[in-house]
Amino acid sequence: MNMKLQQIALFTSLILMPGPRAVAQERSLDGHVLEWKHTLDELPAQLSVMKHKLSGWSFPVYECSPGEAMQLWKTHLIAQGAVVKSNDPMRATGGNITGLSSLVPLVFAKAAKDKSSGSTRMTVVFALNDSTAAPEDPALAQAVHEMAVQVNRAVVKAQIADQEERVKKTVGQLEDARKEEAKASQRANDTGRDLENVKEKQSKLSRKQADLQQEINKWQTRYNASQDPKDLKKLTKAQEKLAKVNGDLAKEMRAESKVQEQMTKHQEAIPDARKDERKHGDQKEQASRHLEALKRKLDGIR
Repeated sequence: MNMKLQQIALFTSLILMPGPRAVAQERSLDGHVLEWKHTLDELPAQLSVMKHKLSGWSFPVYECSPGEAMQLWKTHLIAQGAVVKSNDPMRATGGNITGLSSLVPLVFAKAAKDKSSGSTRMTVVFALNDSTAAPEDPALAQAVHEMAVQVNRAVVKAQIADQEERVKKTVGQLEDARKEEAKASQRANDTGRDLENVKEKQSKLSRKQADLQQEINKWQTRYNASQDPKDLKKLTKAQEKLAKVNGDLAKEMRAESKVQEQMTKHQEAIPDARKDERKHGDQKEQASRHLEALKRKLDGIR
């Protein structure tokens, strides 16, 4: 192969070579990512307040819409005693906010979709008033990081609450499936005993039937020889008893068929009930595993 053909072959192989594949993260059945693989990078940013551009910081909020992020931020600051007004941007005053001093009376915040990452980006500004940002201070950057941690943790806490409900639901479904399996087994056992009782009655009637047939044969032979009306009367009476026994035996045979049908039905329900129990058991194990993963995910947010 000449040099030119070798170059063409190499170029073609590079084109056809598969590129790196993105590894999909495992998710819960509710769609929550089960592992924390992010960093909370606080970056310098600006926020418009009453037509004034004030300098602050921004941070990402994952698996959360801008509106949800703002509500979580508001809840976090209210828990620290701040008074929050849902303006645009949100405005918080007062409280014992981590990292802030009395020299920082105002906190502004706004969230928007980050198109580059697909997450939400929240911008926070500490201010002296509506037109003046607070002086730069390392403590403020730490306060922003604390907000980033708490807001992202609040997202995952909500996911954990959802997953706890799912675990609770699967536990209930598993308990119901176990009860249904136990009921199916009990019904099969009960009909099995009913079938034994029917067969025992049939056995007694069959023995009685044989005895009566022997008695009929005896009286028939005697009557044939004697032609005595008394012998005929006893023969007739034995025949009547046999007719009743035959009727009772036919009744028990019908009962056997019905009980056998019920037992077959209940026996066939047992494998289905056990299959259902295994299914809900697997779902419960999966839900519990996902719950533990989400708790580890929460611990990873720092």
